[in-house]
Order: sequence, then structure tokens, then C-alpha cells
Amino acid sequence: MRLSVPAGPDSRNTADGTPTSDVKGAVGGGSKGTGGAARSPFVSRRALVRLLRTAIVVAILGLWEWAGAAGVVDRRFFGSPSGTLETLVDIHQSGSLYTNAAATMLAVAYSLAVGIPAGILAGAALGVWRFLDEVIEPFLVPFNSLPRLALAPLFILWFGLTATAKAAVAVSLIFFIVLFNTRAGIRSVDPDKVLVARSLNLTRTQIFRKVLLPDAAPVIFASIKLSVTYALLGVVGSEMIGARDGLGQVIVFYSATIRVSGVFAVLVVLALIGLVLARIMAFLERHALHWQEK
Repeated sequence: MRLSVPAGPDSRNTADGTPTSDVKGAVGGGSKGTGGAARSPFVSRRALVRLLRTAIVVAILGLWEWAGAAGVVDRRFFGSPSGTLETLVDIHQSGSLYTNAAATMLAVAYSLAVGIPAGILAGAALGVWRFLDEVIEPFLVPFNSLPRLALAPLFILWFGLTATAKAAVAVSLIFFIVLFNTRAGIRSVDPDKVLVARSLNLTRTQIFRKVLLPDAAPVIFASIKLSVTYALLGVVGSEMIGARDGLGQVIVFYSATIRVSGVFAVLVVLALIGLVLARIMAFLERHALHWQEK
């Protein structure tokens, strides 16, 4: 008589007699193999995206250079990539690039240091106190709809041709951006969270610091990232109207002397500055809001 030994839970056989442990191992190995195979298309896709981006830039620059050399467009009015590069080299060697860029960035720093905290405080106050918001709200839209560059001559009259005048234009832009977003972020907080906080006998300051502000932080940071771009735009726009130095004044100089390649050279510098600022803000956002990923 044959004795049957009970099989363990991991050694049961399938219908064709194959142990289930072998089947699991085969399935597990297959999933890993599939995952490994899935990585290569992802890498290829990323490489393809970079290749296409590079090809687009090269095609645009090549077509632009060819159009100027072939006489399709007038280089005096459309410039050329080679002329833009030459101007970049010239302003780099002369040092005017760095002095004017420093003047522009100083005004940008001033505007951010004033506009962002003021916008956060004002937006938080309006978001928390509804009565204050009802009083102030009718004035916000008219003031926000004013063309900021139209205020530049007034700021120049009040502050002179200084970095303060340039920063004032940028502050008038970013203040309202941060204000509206901060107010909207605080108002979007789940009321149940506030009720729970009150049931725990938290003070208003504690509710704001531990409930309202953390929930509104993503919206506030989004407005700060947008403010950095608008601060640069406001400062350069103010410099084009009136300033002693700055990249905006360089644009005006090249435009007045019909040196279009010089204008494009400054625009390239501004684009690079904007890219660097965007990367810095993305880095700060990841570290400041790291708790969101958990």
C-alpha cells in the first residue's frame, strides 16, 4: 500500500503536475523580465524626445541663417544666429553683459523680497477674515487691471532712475498674483479640517499655522513661481521706459541703432536667466513641499 505524504502549502501541484512553487517562480521571473524590457522603451522615448528637441532648434537656426545668407530676408531687420552669437561674444568680452544683468537681477531681487511677503500676508488676511475681504475686494480688480508699464513714469518721477523704480513696477505685478492665489488657496481648505481643529481647542493662530497654511502651500508656491517670471518682465519693461542700466536699456540701445542681432542676443540672455530661475524655484518647491509625496 502506497503512503501519501501531505504536501505543504507552497508545494501543491497544478493540473499538469507542475508544482505551484515552480509556477510562481516562472511567473515572478517573467514579470521581472517584462519590467526590464519595459525600461528600455522608456529610455529610448526620452532620448527620442531630446533628439527631436535638438533637431527642431537646429532646423530653426539653420533655416534662419540660410534665409539671411540667401537674401530671402533682410539681415538688418531680422538678424541672424551668427550675428547674435557675435554680439554675445562682444558683450561678454566688454563686460557690459554682466554689469547690466546684475542691475536687472538686483531690481528683481528687490521686487521679490517685497512683493511676495506682502502678497502672502494680504492674501492670508483676506482669506481668513471675510468681512475684511468684503470691504477690500471692490478695489482689487480695478487696481489689478491697471497697465503696469503705464505706472513706470510715475515710479521714475517718485524714485528717480534707480533700482527702486524698476522694482516698484515688478512689485505691482507680483503682489496681486500672490494675493489672489493665497486667498484662493486658504478658502479652498476643507471646512471639515477646520472643524476638527476647533474641536481640539486649537487657537486661531494654531489653525492658521497647522491647517490653513499647509493646505494652501501648493497654491502659494505656484504663485511664487509665476511671480519670478513676472518680476523679470516688469523690471525689463521698466528699464526700457527709463533707467540708467539694465538689460532693458541694452535692448532699447540695440533697437535704436537697428542692430537686431543685438536685440536677439539680449533676449537669449533673458531666456537663460528665466530658465535658471525656473529651475531654482522647482528645486525649492520640491524641498519645501516634500511632505506632499509621503
